[in-house]
Amino acid sequence: MSFKMKLIGGENPKLKAIVKLKDPKRALNVGRAMIAFTLKHPCLGLAANQFGIMERVCIAKVGGKMRIFIDPQIISSAGSQISVQEGCLTWPNRRGNIERPWRIMVKRLSINNPPDQTGSTDLLHADIFTGQEAIILEHEIDHLNGTRCIDKFIKEKL
Repeated sequence: MSFKMKLIGGENPKLKAIVKLKDPKRALNVGRAMIAFTLKHPCLGLAANQFGIMERVCIAKVGGKMRIFIDPQIISSAGSQISVQEGCLTWPNRRGNIERPWRIMVKRLSINNPPDQTGSTDLLHADIFTGQEAIILEHEIDHLNGTRCIDKFIKEKL
């Protein structure tokens, strides 16, 4: 299964849509294609809907390498930090600060053994991310939730 990996325009309505998981195996293949994309276009993370693919999967650089997150959901957060000039490949010339949690817990499907068609939940995993990794992962999950980073930029007070 191959995918055309071309970023869509920043005003595309798919970037404002909430993305649902449809097919875990397809999501895994999309994740692999996104990782291959980063070999030519270095970045810290990507979400499938940035390519117009409406499958709930993202990739993020954590632990020094790109990881695939199928059906990621933030289930808890704590603390506060300001991202430093956060950017996005969707809007390459726009950067801004965003207030984000310092610590997040993310629930996701197991990558090694996606669930069967019965929707079994025994293959869910939860991981805790802090600091820069929390920023990166929340940014990508925001994409999947239809939230654009440019709408979250902190406006400077005059």
